[in-house]
Amino acid sequence: MHGSSLLENTDENYYSILILRINAKKYVLVNYFWALMKRFISLLTILILTSEITQLSIEQCILFSIINIMLKTFFNALRINGFIKKRNNFIKLLAPIFIICLVISFCLPIFGLQITNNIFRILFIFVCILGIYGFIKLIKFDDYYKMYKMFLNPESNEIRNTNESF
Repeated sequence: MHGSSLLENTDENYYSILILRINAKKYVLVNYFWALMKRFISLLTILILTSEITQLSIEQCILFSIINIMLKTFFNALRINGFIKKRNNFIKLLAPIFIICLVISFCLPIFGLQITNNIFRILFIFVCILGIYGFIKLIKFDDYYKMYKMFLNPESNEIRNTNESF
């Protein structure tokens, strides 16, 4: 997976899941957790390198990185809920809220503004609860093959272009 999205429309996923019929759940979860780990490490590295400018402590850098992972996982759990319930309206409403929260979380330190440690810890606990719910939802979900079959559209991939050239 190139990013940390649960569903990515790539040739690799198309061939692995739909054509080779590997265990979609294991494939998706291993790739997703690996992508999350890379995201955590890269974000933590960037935050630590810029901590002198933003005046963040190492603890805050770690917590911001965890918040980022937890929000991403919760958002992907909502995506699964949308797939199960065959609607995506709830996710479309929450996406702007999560984007605003993410922007605020990065902009406050950059402009030298800080929230109190108590408020930050309460927000951190709340986001961790959402993230844990997200991880549980991702692990318990079993229809990754069906979801990928609907999501991966060969017409939108380079597969179609390759076939047409022959």
